[in-house]
Amino acid sequence: MSKIAIINARNIFPMNGGDKIFSINLLKILSKSNEICYINIIDEDAYNDQEEAGLLSFGRIDLKVEQIRFLNTPYAILKSSLLGMPFLAARRPGKRKMKEKLNKYFSDFSPEIIIWDQIRSASYIVSFPGAKNILIEHNDESAIYRQRGASKNKFARKFYNFQANLLEQFTKKIHQEMDRVIYLNKENIRTGSSPEKYRAFPFLFTSFSHGAYQVKEENKIQLLFVGAMDWYPNRDGIKWFIENVLPLLPQNFELKIVGRDASKAFMGANFDRVSIHSDVASIEPFYLSADIFISPVFTGSGINIKILEAASYGIPIMATPFSLRGYQEVEFIPQADQANDFADIILQHAAYPKRLELNAKLNAWYSNYVCRAEASVQQFFHVN
Repeated sequence: MSKIAIINARNIFPMNGGDKIFSINLLKILSKSNEICYINIIDEDAYNDQEEAGLLSFGRIDLKVEQIRFLNTPYAILKSSLLGMPFLAARRPGKRKMKEKLNKYFSDFSPEIIIWDQIRSASYIVSFPGAKNILIEHNDESAIYRQRGASKNKFARKFYNFQANLLEQFTKKIHQEMDRVIYLNKENIRTGSSPEKYRAFPFLFTSFSHGAYQVKEENKIQLLFVGAMDWYPNRDGIKWFIENVLPLLPQNFELKIVGRDASKAFMGANFDRVSIHSDVASIEPFYLSADIFISPVFTGSGINIKILEAASYGIPIMATPFSLRGYQEVEFIPQADQANDFADIILQHAAYPKRLELNAKLNAWYSNYVCRAEASVQQFFHVN
């Protein structure tokens, strides 16, 4: 058993995003065999009693919640807009006070390992004698900014590149403080001058609890897309699908979109055969009633955890190759990145026997994936 401090700069409830799903499972699996001090620095509402009780039920966890408002002055809002990330614009007095609190928590707990969950949490980094620092990189943040700027006009592209350069400088500085940097996807690794400290999880130790999914035999086919609608790869991808793929499918194919923070413009759009469900209490009923899960995503970073969630149900998946980046042995999942080809794979696998076949393959793949993930966990948090 090790003493591990985990610092996270987001409230992981509600679990309406892949990053939150990963973070809560990280806490769950490490607390099974380690003593955890979980320090949550949040610019959001604190946990309610039920959420706090759920976290503490995982294992030996000492929960510390600190609230700090990043954007509580016009100056902070302006600075954040220029820099691109609120955590880069946190006021210095607030940052100093938070570092002092972290030092006090570390002194009281004496961690052997300190895990900084996401780059934003590491803006408060402090060292503790004898403890190893590990950073978990969920995404390549600077690459995201360059992607967003690529399709913009010349001025906007320069502005996004300016923000990306700032993030790269910040990331490089933080990486120098770390004993290990772990990515969710090996394709995002940038090794710098110390390649031995960089790794990527071959499997995500992420599990899901829900009702049993059953393949249904019926004439109407329900397509399902799940993803945060304030995340531009999801927004752009599903818009592409609605405009280019859905019109190629027969009228008995309908699409449900489920995700947080859909814009008023998107919610108000009159899409044919499309229903949009934003900020739902539970996503489980949508998975259980769907026939095919689609992931028409072309850009982004990290790994698409919604693929793993859909696989946990066994719901047939149709995806772009980009959506499956970071996953192994998924050649059996139908893939396409052109509109006609995407429509074709859906039509080819929409029949009941084909969906049954995919369901069986996904169940077997997911079961094997979870076993291999749990077996690989501890090696990533042992630093010589």
